[in-house]
Amino acid sequence: MVLARRSFFTKSVSIPGSLSSSGIVEDEATGHGASTPEDHNILFVLGDSPFDAGNNLYLNESNYPVASYPYGYTYFSNATGRVCDGRILPDFIAEYANLPLIPPSLQPGGDFYYGANFASSGAAVLDSDGSSGLHVLNLKGQVIQFKELVAKWNETLGADTTRQVLAKAVYLFSFGGNDYHNYYEKFYDEDSSPTPLEQEQFVKYIVGNTTDALIEMYELGARKIAFQNVGPMGCLPECKTQFPKFNGSCIPDLLSMPTLSNKELNKTLTDLAERLEGFKFSIFDYFIALMDRIENPSEYGFVYGSTECYSDGNLCEYPSAYVFFDEGHTTQCANEQLAKLFWEGDLSVTSPYNMKQLFEESKG
Repeated sequence: MVLARRSFFTKSVSIPGSLSSSGIVEDEATGHGASTPEDHNILFVLGDSPFDAGNNLYLNESNYPVASYPYGYTYFSNATGRVCDGRILPDFIAEYANLPLIPPSLQPGGDFYYGANFASSGAAVLDSDGSSGLHVLNLKGQVIQFKELVAKWNETLGADTTRQVLAKAVYLFSFGGNDYHNYYEKFYDEDSSPTPLEQEQFVKYIVGNTTDALIEMYELGARKIAFQNVGPMGCLPECKTQFPKFNGSCIPDLLSMPTLSNKELNKTLTDLAERLEGFKFSIFDYFIALMDRIENPSEYGFVYGSTECYSDGNLCEYPSAYVFFDEGHTTQCANEQLAKLFWEGDLSVTSPYNMKQLFEESKG
């Protein structure tokens, strides 16, 4: 079957958005009775396309690339806004934590009793200066939405209970990849490359802005942070296609910047844990886990590690044989493997806590 080709590395317009419901007050849709979110696990998700559960459907109703088949067909039988053939990593984390699927924050009438997913495809740490392409919620917009939810919970639960709920929750993040892609793209278009010093300075700027957002959320009550670090951007099929002068090889600068960023993030979160009372974190080494599957697909049950199932409108027969579903995003099968590592992986891949341990800390 031949379908239209999809691309997600586009300039974007940052849109604050608005939550439609607090999901706390009992009604026919929720039916939660008198219980409050403090009675169960809670998961908040912030990030970019690997974590988007459908927000961009509501921001780009008329032209969103993944609003139709074959996206979603493996599990949902229809497109949900997830950039995948089925479930994404946060869906599996929710399952392991005995939670339902966490709804996108822009979903009309959304039930946010168990948390909310603020992630948006194309989102970056920095606000975009683009004037065309997809509308997205960048990091700032996602934090604004989180603050709106907190304000509504303050009204319905009271400030003290809300802070208890927020301290209990786990916050799952994925940011940075689009920033490094967009930064490198500017140099490539001028037939140049960022120097090592320029890369280091930009990485510190991105991680610094990310840290500011984390501290802002900490001040609102967030305590348990789980971060998927930046993946091997330079080995994504889409990047190899977009930057052809490397003749199909991985793009060095889009490997070096994520590597620098991941080291800086680990250093920064370790520092925050030492300075901020009650702050705990988990970092999943997505870079290593995904790269290993790209380079050694057969060791993980895949046939194809560096080509995608859905390319130039052509859909493969068996998505589970592929690490990548489209040029920039992994299949449901790969997502499940990665989620298991994030959930219960040892210190070699997820540290200093894994997500299972973070949720257990919430019960303590």
